[in-house]
Amino acid sequence: MSTRGGVSTWPTVRDARRTTRAAKALALGLVGLGAWLVACSSDSNDTFPGCLTSTPAGSYAQTCESCSMSGTVLTCTCRGGANGAQVTRLDTCSCDSASASNDLSNDKGVLKCGSASSGPAGPEKCSPKSGECKNNGDCRCGQTCFASAVCSTCSKRCGYSCSNNEECSGLKAELNLTVGYSRCTKTSPSAEIYRCE
Repeated sequence: MSTRGGVSTWPTVRDARRTTRAAKALALGLVGLGAWLVACSSDSNDTFPGCLTSTPAGSYAQTCESCSMSGTVLTCTCRGGANGAQVTRLDTCSCDSASASNDLSNDKGVLKCGSASSGPAGPEKCSPKSGECKNNGDCRCGQTCFASAVCSTCSKRCGYSCSNNEECSGLKAELNLTVGYSRCTKTSPSAEIYRCE
């Protein structure tokens, strides 16, 4: 029923036609919206701009690992951060054609649209930890946590164990370290404990 002039009347053919036209317009609008959503979320060729749902190609892959997608967000562990490798995320929907240049890059440990500010981040130098530790997880750059002497109150320190000077002199290049070591030194007068210095 509809109301005309305060009087309830039964729907007319004209009312039915208006309702049918409105329903058709709504249906066409929903179909159009659906097509637009499909087009915007399509990642069949994995080029930018656009929201991607599968891991895209890019220069970041040279220095990032353990990459995964969650929706449109790319998450990787990338080398080049201040503390070595770090977890970084980028919503691929934030990349537009001007900034993306059809590439994703690792810019000093951070994923970004487009090329890195100074080219792809190469392997960053690693700064070994100098100081006490409780376990190997407290150390960096391939160091191990070991006692520098044998006693009940001796603390453990991060370092590189060795058996000769050559092992120490090659560490800087082998592990891409910020510091170099030149000699293998015995650290305890009562035990055979050696470390690089």
